[in-house]
Amino acid sequence: MTQSGTFNLPGRILAAMTISSCDTNVSYTKADLGRAKMYRTWLLVRIVRWLLVPPYIAYIVAFLNNRPPYLKWNGQLAHSTEMVMFGVPILFMVLGLLETALREKGGIPRPGNFRFKPRQELAPEASHFKR
Repeated sequence: MTQSGTFNLPGRILAAMTISSCDTNVSYTKADLGRAKMYRTWLLVRIVRWLLVPPYIAYIVAFLNNRPPYLKWNGQLAHSTEMVMFGVPILFMVLGLLETALREKGGIPRPGNFRFKPRQELAPEASHFKR
């Protein structure tokens, strides 16, 4: 890598990249940058998945309190009600599987019970997640 930040290494694979922060130069490998991106993606999927729960519960409570607006004239569920009642849990499961796949692929340790982020003492090799 040259001083200007471009890579001019003929026949070599990108090995390291220097990122300048406020007062320090920290060297990250390409693998570290990939893991950090995987961690951010995993965290985003995790946040989106859990943000689906409160509106779904509110929808179910609204349905239980006042059924007629959610039913057709013959007492069957309306299509929009079916999509919310059965589609959101399926989406929740798909996002959970995606979250698990991202976590395994990125080498992210499992979070403890009732924790949002993984504990650092479980995976000392994942110290780059502290940044």
